[in-house]
Amino acid sequence: MIDRMFMVVPTAVALVVVAVACVFYRVRPSRTLLYLTLTAYAGGVIAVTLFPLPFEPAFASMQTGGDSWARGFNFVPFAVIVDTIEEAAATGWWWTIAATIVGGNVVMFVPLGAMLPMLSDKLHKLWKTAVALAACSVGIELAQLVVGLGVAGYMYRVVDVDDVILNVVGGLIGYGLWRLAQAFRLRKLPSKWNSRDRSG
Repeated sequence: MIDRMFMVVPTAVALVVVAVACVFYRVRPSRTLLYLTLTAYAGGVIAVTLFPLPFEPAFASMQTGGDSWARGFNFVPFAVIVDTIEEAAATGWWWTIAATIVGGNVVMFVPLGAMLPMLSDKLHKLWKTAVALAACSVGIELAQLVVGLGVAGYMYRVVDVDDVILNVVGGLIGYGLWRLAQAFRLRKLPSKWNSRDRSG
């Protein structure tokens, strides 16, 4: 089994490469910081969504108790979300079940939703950011499919449409936070200009 810590080295290498490229191309500091943050974030997402990577077929049944991941796929929107909420209500494990599965998928994409409009003016529109978020989430699900079948030899993660839904919701929350920050910044700018005019 390959642990999540495996991603520390490739992420560190990627950070160095991005930093050197930004210096070489004379990228402004704020933009460099954004690229470095996005690189570190991508490494973290890969570590969480693709690792630990097991190679033993018995690992899935041992870790999950058997059937919950054996199905491998869910293409019915909200099916897993409803099942998760019902299980949490029945067991009382709201934090460990609902928060880690449902909340975790939402929280994971909040930073991406805030960073995407910073990367490109084209992503300032809500619908374009939503499309980009959905594409990123689908890419993760496809990566889990390829790694599961091509590397591990079996589906050790569920390829789940609900993950895409929750990821997009989280990303749109991040987009909303970016919008609020932009509105706050624009409100503060006139006051600075006014103070300069009075002092002049």
